Amino acid sequence: PPISKALNTLKIGSGRLAFYLIPETPDEPVISGAVSYAPGVSAGGASFDGSSFISYPLSPPSDEAGSVAFWFQKNSADSEGGVLHFGTLGQANSIGVFYANQGDAAFEARDSAGTLVQISAAGVLSQAEFTHIVTTWRIDDTGAHMWLFVNGGYVTYGRLDGAFDHSGATLQLGTTGWWGNGEGVVDELRVFDWPLSDSEVYAEYVYSSNRHRRQPTGKPVSTGPVQVIGKGLYVDGKPFEVKGVGYQPTPIGFYPWEYSVYTDAAILSRDIPLLKAMNVNTVRTWGEIPNAVLLDALYYDADEPIRALLGSWVATSGIDYADPSTIAQYENEFRAFVAQFKNHPAVLGWLIGNEVNLSLTGDDLANWYLLANRLAEVAYIEEGAAYHPTIIVNGGMWDLGNVDNNSDDISMNYVDMWGHNTYFGWDAHCYFDYYDRLSAKPLVFTEFGIDAWDNQSGAEYQATQAAYEVHQWRQIESGCVGGTVMAFSDEWWKDMLADDPDSQDFGGYATHYHPDGYSNEEWYGVVAVADNASGPDGVYPRQAYYALGQEFAYSAGDYDDDGDVDMIDIVAFQTCCGLPASGVCGIVFDFVVDGEVNGLDLPSLAICMNGPDQSPTCAP
Repeated sequence: PPISKALNTLKIGSGRLAFYLIPETPDEPVISGAVSYAPGVSAGGASFDGSSFISYPLSPPSDEAGSVAFWFQKNSADSEGGVLHFGTLGQANSIGVFYANQGDAAFEARDSAGTLVQISAAGVLSQAEFTHIVTTWRIDDTGAHMWLFVNGGYVTYGRLDGAFDHSGATLQLGTTGWWGNGEGVVDELRVFDWPLSDSEVYAEYVYSSNRHRRQPTGKPVSTGPVQVIGKGLYVDGKPFEVKGVGYQPTPIGFYPWEYSVYTDAAILSRDIPLLKAMNVNTVRTWGEIPNAVLLDALYYDADEPIRALLGSWVATSGIDYADPSTIAQYENEFRAFVAQFKNHPAVLGWLIGNEVNLSLTGDDLANWYLLANRLAEVAYIEEGAAYHPTIIVNGGMWDLGNVDNNSDDISMNYVDMWGHNTYFGWDAHCYFDYYDRLSAKPLVFTEFGIDAWDNQSGAEYQATQAAYEVHQWRQIESGCVGGTVMAFSDEWWKDMLADDPDSQDFGGYATHYHPDGYSNEEWYGVVAVADNASGPDGVYPRQAYYALGQEFAYSAGDYDDDGDVDMIDIVAFQTCCGLPASGVCGIVFDFVVDGEVNGLDLPSLAICMNGPDQSPTCAP
């Protein structure tokens, strides 16, 4: 079936030539010429013979943004031909995909004046195999922004500066006007009303080609205090929602490899009360902690402790992940790390690596996942029946759930959960739907958020940071077991341009997932920092600190915060229903995260009333 949240989704495939429009099909497509059924990537698709095409009564899903995803295989060695377009490619206000030079996949758009921009991937198409193509676009007051992806990976970007209006265009398959009719098979075609994120593109590639295999791990449920059951995380027998921060408050003037913040009692005394006041129940670390000082500080209040997802660093380049000596070294180091802290009550789980997948391809990537699974096995053997969960920290959804990478559930039989560092902007769209199709393991967001600096105005925009992180959090807690925001404090050492830990600079990278189009790496803290020569840096909470703190204070469905979901909360829901999702109403009842408390949220509230075993996000 189509991804459930993909409104206005057209799909061809699933064993027959068929068309599905979500939520309904207003009119039937018009087929011109001989369009036939042919074997596809997943069962079968539509085969075009160079004189046939289909006109479908589907306008572009949005005037502002959209995506098209499909598989394509050529039927002949012809040099050029059309695949699909909205409007007539070659004329004003058109957008579409064609092939040229026999094997190039090209994406073209023309503005209202007929000015065009083309982006392409050379030599990716053939008669021997199917190629997965995704085109995404976003239109704003500066023109049309266009992205092209092939086989799950980003290829190129283009921009059209003129005014653009494709609202009246309709979809045709098998032709593109200027480039004529094409000869090939189209399978698993979907049209979306937003630009798919890079992670969604990759997941669409894996899911639509059936490259994923899902199967529960062979490990029994832990007998210890932390358990993974189904897609839920449990602590002391109760559902546990990770409400946390990435915690690495490196002092101004230092690099993290120069200074261990986790052994500095003064820094911990400064921060632990702030973490408690923010209602944080989890901190995430990146590298190995040297001793139990941090864990002792986090667990000082045994009734309401803060727990730790402890990171174990793995090099992201320069090593052979299949080399026996390298494997043995990492096994020994990880075994010793687990043995050192496995009996501490503050441990929530073990994090393996950090975005290693983003640096690797091919055999190196497949070998990395084999190594990660082996390290998870080492931890399980070391801990025994009362083990803590092992979690691979992946860079987004890229490379996950793919048999070609050894990252599917069957290959990852000792890994209990996935951790994702994902910066998806304002809306996650289908992120969690895709994840659920690729893996049956619980998911925790190990990084999310935006920075606090507005590159456009040259000043902080604390209200924007807070609004984004609250909106992201509500989607995260409704879609998985929670997450740790990036980050507790600003880190002045991270400027990628000046590389000067003594000043707060603006190094980073361009990204269309942030409202100002840029990620400032030193400005991610929910607290700002300032130099204090006489002791630890001063810390100053931003609006995001208070906004997330309020979000963390409540459990889904539990309006009166009494620890259960009952008729009192149903009465509160009736009061909140129809109101904007702000304040406690939104925190507790906006389950579907659509900005309003309404009838769509009621089924999730009913699930919460049935007991915590029904949903790990409900009040325990």
